[in-house]
Amino acid sequence: MKYYESYREFRRKIIEPAIKVVNAQSEILIEQLPEERKGRKVVGVQFLVTDNPKNVQLKLKGIETQADLLAALDQPAVKSCIDLGI
Repeated sequence: MKYYESYREFRRKIIEPAIKVVNAQSEILIEQLPEERKGRKVVGVQFLVTDNPKNVQLKLKGIETQADLLAALDQPAVKSCIDLGI
C-alpha cells in the first residue's frame, strides 16, 4: 500500500477520514493533537477523546439500564404513544 510509505499520506487517507466518520456517527468526538516531532520526522501522535455533544443519546430520568427502559416502554400510556407515532 503505497500511501502508507509517508506519514503525510497515512494521515490524509486513513486518520483524517476515520476521525470524520467517528465524529459524525458516534457518541465520542476525536480531535488529533499536534504531532510530536524530532526535526521533520513525526515520532508520536495523540488524540483527545471527549463526548460528542451532537450525538449524545437522550438520557431519561430514572432509566439507567436496558431493563428500566424495557419496563418503561411496557407501560400502557407509552404503548399508546408509540402506536400513534408520538
